[in-house]
Amino acid sequence: MAAPGISIEDVRRVVGDANPHDVGAQRIREVLGSGSLSTIQRALATLREDWDRQQALPVLEVRTPPAPQEVLAGLWSAAYEAATARVQNHLADQATKLLGAQDALKTAAGDLMEAQSEVDRLADELDAAKVKRNVALETAEAAASKQAELEQALREATLTADAERQRMLVEHERTVHDLRTQVQTLEGVVERSARTNADLLTELRRELEAERSRVAELTKALAGPK
Repeated sequence: MAAPGISIEDVRRVVGDANPHDVGAQRIREVLGSGSLSTIQRALATLREDWDRQQALPVLEVRTPPAPQEVLAGLWSAAYEAATARVQNHLADQATKLLGAQDALKTAAGDLMEAQSEVDRLADELDAAKVKRNVALETAEAAASKQAELEQALREATLTADAERQRMLVEHERTVHDLRTQVQTLEGVVERSARTNADLLTELRRELEAERSRVAELTKALAGPK
């Protein structure tokens, strides 16, 4: 039966008076503008069956053989005609079944072609999906490799920075120690210098007092007795 929207009458109208065997399903689909090939094939099978039933079946000529006896001539003729009719009906049934089987085979072949086309399309889609998957895997692997390189570079930079910080810390501590040593040395120098200056001042004061005493004595000696 035809699918909704496409009936056997639609197919019959496209075929017209032509032999249905000479009209393809694809051509009918192009004229109708819609409908599946399998649906049109089934409608064509029915039309071809009707055509073959009307055109292809031979008509057997009934010939009545002479009766073996004049008395049985009428009975013999009727029996022969009945047998001939049964043979014709049987042949017609067999021919119809054969034509139906041929149309079914053609329909199955068409369905098989459609199925093969669908399989090919799905195979192409699968190949395209595999290509995309491989590209995605390669991209992911490249990203993972790049991330590993960055992580390794970060670890190396961290180790380098730690080592540089440790070196600077040691150098700073050494500098601080040196400065402290220098400060302590300067403090010692200043302390010794201050002590030396104090001793020198005391000595100068002592010498000044002694000089003053000598001046006083000289002055007294120069003045003479009163």
